[in-house]
Amino acid sequence: LLLEPQAVVLDGEWETIDGWVEAGGTLLVVGRTFATTLALNHYGFDRVPLEGEGAGLVQSPLLASPPLPTPPTPDDLFALQTERTDFVTHLAVAGQPQWVSFSQGAGRVILGLESEPLTNEGLKTAGNGEWLLNLLSDMEPGAVVWFDEWHHGVRPETTDWPGPWLWLQTTAAGRGILFVAGLIFVTLLLRGWPFGRPVPLPQDLHRRTPLEYITAVANLSRQAGHKTAVLQDYHDRLKRHLAQPYRLNPALPDAEFIETLAGYKANLDEPALRSLLARLSAANVGESELVQLAAEVAQWMKK
Repeated sequence: LLLEPQAVVLDGEWETIDGWVEAGGTLLVVGRTFATTLALNHYGFDRVPLEGEGAGLVQSPLLASPPLPTPPTPDDLFALQTERTDFVTHLAVAGQPQWVSFSQGAGRVILGLESEPLTNEGLKTAGNGEWLLNLLSDMEPGAVVWFDEWHHGVRPETTDWPGPWLWLQTTAAGRGILFVAGLIFVTLLLRGWPFGRPVPLPQDLHRRTPLEYITAVANLSRQAGHKTAVLQDYHDRLKRHLAQPYRLNPALPDAEFIETLAGYKANLDEPALRSLLARLSAANVGESELVQLAAEVAQWMKK
């Protein structure tokens, strides 16, 4: 009896089981687990969604020893599907088989989906015990029923360990360590420790606008007291701008520069230019006056 197996039956184990069945044994495989599905596939059956609804109907008239008061509880989600034709359907829902059997060598294989009728609690329900007895009715008197507890997940603990990994897998203490290690790994993974701090995407980065950079530079210049240097820069740039069209030397003293420039530019406003250059060369200029001088320089450079 292979009931709701938790561990997958390996190929080497199937060779042993199939040999035992062909020698006259009866194998009963029932359940919904992944390992059960693989066992069904081993015999050419698939578990497919049930199409339609209805009560479980007994399909074989031979299931009457002992008589069944009620059919067993059916599976309300799935049915069996196969391309084989050598099987007998024992229970079906909406015309789709859920319990089948077929011969293999001198033995027999019984496949089912709903395991509840064969559990300790399910056998207390009327009809389930009779159902199991009918399925096993062809067994010889005195035959032994083998419960495959190994693949069901019940495995004895042992102290003879070939390695630490087997100890971790098969003992309560080892499984507890694996569980705690898994929780720690998931916690660290969710907190992002293995990957460092999260880096925002480029579109999420808040960059400064050009005006912010200009304002920051102006504030730094104000805090450093660079007014004199700023005024001198405006003074030199204005003279270079005015001297460039006439190939004059902007390094000339202001008075000589204005006099020479006036010889080339008849409409030059000498008093205004002389006043502007003098104020640009003054010391202890306030911020408001500095802004006004910068505006006047800009106007002269547009002429």
